[in-house]
Amino acid sequence: MLAQKRVSIRLILTAIVLIIAIPVQAGTSGKIAGIVTDAVSGAPLQGATIRVDGAAIATEADSDGEFYIINLPVGVHSMSVSFLGYESVNMTEIRVLMDLTTPVELTMNASPIHMERSVTVVATRPLIQRDQTSSGSIVTRDEITNLANSRSVLEVISNMTGTVTDANGALHVRGGRQGTVTYLFDGFSVQDAFTGEMGIRIVPEALEELSLTSGGLAPEHGEALSGVVNAITREGREDFRGRIKVYDGATHEYDVTTGTYGSLSRTKNQSILFDLSGPLAYLGDRPVTFFTAVEFLRNDNYLPHNQAEWYSGVGKVVLFPMDKAKVTLNGAYYFRDQQVYQHRDVNNISYDFNLDGLGKIEDKAYLVGLKTNYSKSQNTVLSFSLNRFNTRSKRAPEHLFDLYWDQWPGYSTDTLGVYDGQIDDSNYQRSEDYSYIGFTDDDDFHPYYLERSTIYTGGQLSFLSQMDKHNQIKVGGQLRRSELSWDNRQFYNELPYGETYTAKPWFGCAYLQDKIELNDMVVNLGLRFDYHHADMEYWNNPITHDYRKQSSAKTQWSPRMGITHPVSENSVLHFNYGYLFQPPSARFLFTNLDANLESGWPLIGNPDLEAEKTIYFELGLAQMLKSDLRLSLTTYYKDIKNMTSTREVLDDDGNRFTVFTNEDYGSVKGFDLAFESFRRHLLNWSVSYSYMIARGNASTPREGYYSYITVDSLSRSPWPTSEYPLSFDQRHNLTAVVDFRVKPGENLKLMGWSLPDAWGVNLMAGYGSGMAYTKTDATGKWQGSLNGARMPYVLSFDMRFNKDFFLSKARNNFLSFFVEVENLFNRRNVVDVYSATGLPDRDGNFALNVNSPNYENEKLWYDLLAKDPQNYEHPRRIRVGMEFNF
Repeated sequence: MLAQKRVSIRLILTAIVLIIAIPVQAGTSGKIAGIVTDAVSGAPLQGATIRVDGAAIATEADSDGEFYIINLPVGVHSMSVSFLGYESVNMTEIRVLMDLTTPVELTMNASPIHMERSVTVVATRPLIQRDQTSSGSIVTRDEITNLANSRSVLEVISNMTGTVTDANGALHVRGGRQGTVTYLFDGFSVQDAFTGEMGIRIVPEALEELSLTSGGLAPEHGEALSGVVNAITREGREDFRGRIKVYDGATHEYDVTTGTYGSLSRTKNQSILFDLSGPLAYLGDRPVTFFTAVEFLRNDNYLPHNQAEWYSGVGKVVLFPMDKAKVTLNGAYYFRDQQVYQHRDVNNISYDFNLDGLGKIEDKAYLVGLKTNYSKSQNTVLSFSLNRFNTRSKRAPEHLFDLYWDQWPGYSTDTLGVYDGQIDDSNYQRSEDYSYIGFTDDDDFHPYYLERSTIYTGGQLSFLSQMDKHNQIKVGGQLRRSELSWDNRQFYNELPYGETYTAKPWFGCAYLQDKIELNDMVVNLGLRFDYHHADMEYWNNPITHDYRKQSSAKTQWSPRMGITHPVSENSVLHFNYGYLFQPPSARFLFTNLDANLESGWPLIGNPDLEAEKTIYFELGLAQMLKSDLRLSLTTYYKDIKNMTSTREVLDDDGNRFTVFTNEDYGSVKGFDLAFESFRRHLLNWSVSYSYMIARGNASTPREGYYSYITVDSLSRSPWPTSEYPLSFDQRHNLTAVVDFRVKPGENLKLMGWSLPDAWGVNLMAGYGSGMAYTKTDATGKWQGSLNGARMPYVLSFDMRFNKDFFLSKARNNFLSFFVEVENLFNRRNVVDVYSATGLPDRDGNFALNVNSPNYENEKLWYDLLAKDPQNYEHPRRIRVGMEFNF
């Protein structure tokens, strides 16, 4: 009771701190700042009125002709400028980016008062962002549409500078472990608490902007050691717009009976996307606008037993109940049903001749959110938001999917409730034809069950104020309660492992930031406070079960600083420094807290794990080499401590057990170099190169458990005493994008021949040097240094072609035909190898007897077992489709 009272008191105090600090959700808006002058004399026009179309926002230029407008939604805006005795100016295509300032310069021509005249100018996106103290990448709606590889948010992000994708498809940003990236959808967290990955599918075509911040995180961003991904949905317009997009695909299917790929053929890779936006109704003279997108996708994939179906949708409604108030309703839904192909299970058993015995996955997720912005004045905005996010996942044998694991055939318990069934025996009846090679058949099934769910419920407030033209203050935070559940059973041996638990941890944060914008410098100064509490009891000694204790709350303070300095009109330096903290994954906090020590090598969670910590430094330069060519160079260093690890513990009585602790560490250093061309006519291109050294004493939290603790003593290697290359240490990464685009109505000739208009080609090429692995002998014992060997390099080419046909002079209605090709040259890129051979198709674990009368068949079966198609990237994939915009 005393412990519970202490927890309650701490929670109440923390809530008070957060309320006083006025919490906020992650930013989804930006700012426009500029100057209005006389076109002839250059004199500032004090009192000129600036209005943003469709936003009911207006301001006046000050004595220096300067103005600013804050809290504008991310996207493209138009604004008008008027002043007595001058022609009005309408500026269109003003791109507002998240948390950044878009500069504009407006000149006005004098005009007789009795004449009403106006001019329209088209804004150009600044190529040097003078207030960007962080580093990362931003892609906008049009760029996503034209990219050669943009079927998912992860595909778009993985082509950005500083990212690495491992053999399992997990994203690593600047040398960070899997699960150290925070994913935000319209400012709300959509993280799966168990995996650290994105817990919902976000439709790329529904986005206004997608960004990755990989260095210099603002104080409002936390729960991440490596980076923050923020996806922002489009908002509706005052007129109706819509789109229908369909495609059909083909690829090269893999045949498990021969170990070969077939010719190009259709594989039911099909999709249909529908989006619609416009006005729903009117409140006074302001429209209630909406945007919605719905997607169905089916993909039978190139692997056997890997058919998948997705249903996903997003929606946003924006209304203005009062002149100074804006309300935004957000919603998203996702459902996936996918068969699972696994070449070998944890016991090296293959189901390739028994595919029906493999399992399937069913995922469901939804997000609902409410945001309210109130403009107290043109300089101050108060905001409030609520949201709820739910993501669930279930994996089980396909033919037993609707049965709970205790209803499986072969399951039974004795009179004490202890398992004494035969699931493990009955599911490893290897085929007589391939008995000692490693294949199963008959009624065998993969004996694995997992059902988990993550539910977030959070409330947020915000305060944003432009104190003067130099200082913008942000104060914020949030308080969130999670509801987690986990139910897992693995019948791989006679002592099956499994656990069932629920948990309700707390998370909160508060931050303060001052953005100081001067003529020759922009400074972001901030401080962040983080609070997390597992709120769970656990055994002090899991072997003796002496007494249970309550986990304690953990707090951290994170200073952040970022500076930009314009060296010249075409050159900007930036520097940032700060601390990052991330609470441990739920799996490491709550695993096996009942201390079941009867299943193999038990591993026990630790609700009192500290937050993982990163200290980072970054220095960068943006330089315009020509009016349409930009160079970006960023160098960085990260010192990572307190990473989650597994260690064997010896108690006072000599008993041993393995527990999660905070003993892993690492460091990352490198640089990113990019050249980008912005000709705005026909040809645009970019080349980005990353050099990175990621070192540490473990690549994953469970590496100590699997590589040292559970390994047989004869093949066990010593614990590392110094840093070594991590498994996702990819030293060299190069991405090149070429976009050739002919605009509508453009008359282009080639050797005297007129070419069609309104078409484009986007080509993307990627190179990645080989990632690290540890060479071993057939028993698993190290040969040479840790991760001292390298896999082959990866080289990929993707392409997208589209041709538009306009159906009206306004060019709002058009048909677009497109062809998309991934892995254009059908290269067999190796993403994983067997440690004993360094090859993707020879494991080195089986010695054939050449004198055996069945040698030829044995060799065939062994070759099939060793050929793991998941050691390669996917083969060529082609999609042909049509898009109708109206």
